Amino acid sequence: MNALGLNGHIVVEMLEKDAIEEQTFKVLLPDDFQEVRSEFTFAKVKEPSTTTFSKGQIIVFPTSVMQEFVFKEETYYLVKENFIVCTLLEGE
Repeated sequence: MNALGLNGHIVVEMLEKDAIEEQTFKVLLPDDFQEVRSEFTFAKVKEPSTTTFSKGQIIVFPTSVMQEFVFKEETYYLVKENFIVCTLLEGE
C-alpha cells in the first residue's frame, strides 16, 4: 500500500545507520534506559507531496518532528516540508 502525504507532509524512507562496531563487553543498564537519539534524521523522499522535493532525494530534518504510524503491519514515516533543513546532493 502506498501512502501520500497531505497538508505539506512528505512520506519518507528512513536511511539505515552505518553498522556500529559491536563491542566485546556488556554493560548493565536500567530497564527504562533509552538510547540518545541524534538531533537530526536523514531520510529519502518516498512520496513527495509537492514539486519542491523529488522522489529519492535525501533530506535532513530534526528527529523530534518525525511522525510515525503503522497500518496493516507496515510502518510509515512522515515529516512536514517546512521542517526540512537541507537536502544532500552527490557530486562535486
